[in-house]
Amino acid sequence: MTALITRIPTSTDDERKPAAVVGVDAQICADPLVAEYFHPGKASISGIAAGTDQPFAWRGLKTGVRMTPAEAGYQPTYVADGGSGYGALKFGSGANAGLSGGSLSDTHNGALACPLDALLFPPQDDAMGIANPYSIVVACKTPASAVGDDIYPGAIAGTMTRFPDSTSVNQNDWAGIGIGLGSISENRGFFAGRGLVGAAVSTSNDATDAWVILSGIFDLAGNQYVLRRNGVQVAVTAVTQSAPTAERAGYRQLRIGSAGDIGAAIERTYIGQIGAVAIMHAAGNAGSGLTSMQRIEARLKAMYGVA
Repeated sequence: MTALITRIPTSTDDERKPAAVVGVDAQICADPLVAEYFHPGKASISGIAAGTDQPFAWRGLKTGVRMTPAEAGYQPTYVADGGSGYGALKFGSGANAGLSGGSLSDTHNGALACPLDALLFPPQDDAMGIANPYSIVVACKTPASAVGDDIYPGAIAGTMTRFPDSTSVNQNDWAGIGIGLGSISENRGFFAGRGLVGAAVSTSNDATDAWVILSGIFDLAGNQYVLRRNGVQVAVTAVTQSAPTAERAGYRQLRIGSAGDIGAAIERTYIGQIGAVAIMHAAGNAGSGLTSMQRIEARLKAMYGVA
């Protein structure tokens, strides 16, 4: 049987028309373990310049869910800063293309949030006896000198609940990737979990103005949090999820560039660039989950010139 495939050009200014997904990116999106894949190409980002194609949205390539500004009038700045010419979103500094104008800062960093009904993470509800593993992969580039603060707040991408201001990464109400939150992890990548407190923290300084791929894993079967850096496992912390991740009313399933909740100040904002975010409904440290994780990590390393 012969199949004729016709490629139809699409307008990136029309959110009803999805971006073309080919090659390894198409393989990632087709993977049943991958819940969503936010790619840094211009075709999946609208509203990247002041006064054009508003409102701003970063659309996932798999389901099309939209990440939009968590704070009215502020949005990250799109920059062409990938190792192979790929773009990235700059948070916390630089021009603000949002309606408020001015510049981004650690207070108004352009953080993004998904709709309340976007089920990007698998269900977690201790009362219902439901618990599922998940993984987050991010490409990030953090400046070597702090901007507007003497430490790096650094909540890059995480799920569901607020990450309060603290000097410790050991929080019991957030799960996600960060860098340099507080004194015990300054300038280091970490994956902080929910339930019983815990975090897997890297020993590497990643506030070097260089791209790094960080992968955080909630391994339910192994009762551990795992952190991978540039495709290599670098930290494991054993945990017992006493109350897994019961979603709290009004909280977001995903934030990029900060943590926070509806009606509260956006806290622990990230300063730096985020190039891509992928979420898996699987533990990415073994079996088919590891295979999927390695495909994503290899793709992002190639995009951003990471060895």
